[in-house]
Amino acid sequence: MTAARIPQTAGEALGPVRAALERAARDEADAVVLAAREQAAATLADADAVAAQVRDRATREGQQLAADDARRKRSHARRHAREVVLRARAEVDAAAHRAVRTAAAGLIADPDYPTAVAVLTERARGTLGESPGHTVDVQPCADGGIRARQGSRTLDLRLSTLAQLYLGEVR
Repeated sequence: MTAARIPQTAGEALGPVRAALERAARDEADAVVLAAREQAAATLADADAVAAQVRDRATREGQQLAADDARRKRSHARRHAREVVLRARAEVDAAAHRAVRTAAAGLIADPDYPTAVAVLTERARGTLGESPGHTVDVQPCADGGIRARQGSRTLDLRLSTLAQLYLGEVR
């Protein structure tokens, strides 16, 4: 057997302890760095997940806002189109009313106007039911046509009224 060598100095004697302490410190530092890297990776993964959720929510909200805006614009366009159509229809109706009233007023000068009044008078008597003791009072109107009355019943056969009735049927 060989005799063990005995260190001569304190530095020599503490060398193996120092080496063991350095190895332990390096191992601990490596473990701390590894744990820090793992924690950093987990933090980044969490941040990426939160960012994805925020991005997805913002996308959904943006799409919803765009859809709402598109619905509002379509609704406004429909209302505007409807207003344009109604305005045009009102203008056409007004022009038709003027034309029919003008034409009706012109009938007074027509040579066949007395025949038309006779027809209206017979229609009034038939509608109101003239009979002995129940006569129909027929009055000519200045604007053309007649008004007829029997008791409490009245029949308006003025040309302007007939024109309005005609326009109502034409619509």
